[in-house]
Order: sequence, then structure tokens, then C-alpha cells
Amino acid sequence: MEDEEKYRKAVDLLKGAGRINDVRQVEREVMSKLYEMENRKSPAVIIYGFLFGWTEIMWVRRSLILASFVLILMFVYQQSLIVRQLNTLSSHIVFDNLRPSSSIQTERLTRLKLIKSSAGRMDEDLLTDEQIQQMINSYDKLRTEYESLLKIIEADPELKRIFNERLSDMNHEKVKM
Repeated sequence: MEDEEKYRKAVDLLKGAGRINDVRQVEREVMSKLYEMENRKSPAVIIYGFLFGWTEIMWVRRSLILASFVLILMFVYQQSLIVRQLNTLSSHIVFDNLRPSSSIQTERLTRLKLIKSSAGRMDEDLLTDEQIQQMINSYDKLRTEYESLLKIIEADPELKRIFNERLSDMNHEKVKM
């Protein structure tokens, strides 16, 4: 009520002073000036409103917070699966039926000859071709014996359990390093 009385008094004073004749016209002019002031915003304010106006909407903020938590949980779950699969894979032993040392014997022989003759680091008489061939043969023999040992371990469940326990202990020690 007080605002209306103040308004009436101001209008009566202006009418009495002869400043205004049409009150409605003055109201329209004042309202249009207020709208112009409101619509006259700087480009920085407009850009800020465009970029960050969504922060004033509560349901948008809450839904984005929920989405971020879901993404974090999915990432943690995915990483735990990857670590679990790596631990499982590291405990498996994969053997080929091929004998790599026999199949690429000439390549190894060439490499060992290169080592022998590289930059004078090794004495030429240190490794002979017979010694290199003997080393490759002993590797093949060791590989064959290892394969037969693994077959024996696979056949006996108790040995397999002991072997797997020891292998997992070794893998845990590697991970700690």
C-alpha cells in the first residue's frame, strides 16, 4: 500500500508542476528504458551466461554429478578386471610344440658368431663353432627334459598344486619389486 501512495504522490506532483500530461505514456517510456537496460549486456556477460548458465539449474548439476560417479566406478571396475586378468595370465605357462632352438639354429649360430667377432670384446679363441653348437644342443636337451617334467607335473595333481603355489609366490614377489 505504501508504494502505491508514493506513486500517486509522485504523479500528482508531476501533474501539478505541468511536467506530464499523460501518465500512461510516461509509464510506457519508463518500462521501455528498463527493458533496454536489461537487454543491454556486455558480450562477456552473454558468453559467461551461455557457458555457465546450466550451473544455475539444480537437476542438471545433480545429474552430471551422478554421471561422473558412475564413470569413476566403471573405470575402477575396469582396472580391477584388467589387474585380475593380468595376474591370471602371469600364472599360466604357454609352451609351443615347436623347438625354437632347433628351428632357428642357424640364426642363433650367426648371432653367436657376431658376438664372438664384435669389436674385439671377446677373445676369438673363447668360443669355437663346436662350443656354440654344443650350447645349442644342450639348450635343446634342457628344453626336452623340461617339457617331460611338465608332463609329469600335469599328470600328478599334488605336484601340480605345489608347482602352481610356488609359481604364484614367485609372481607375487615380482609384483612387489
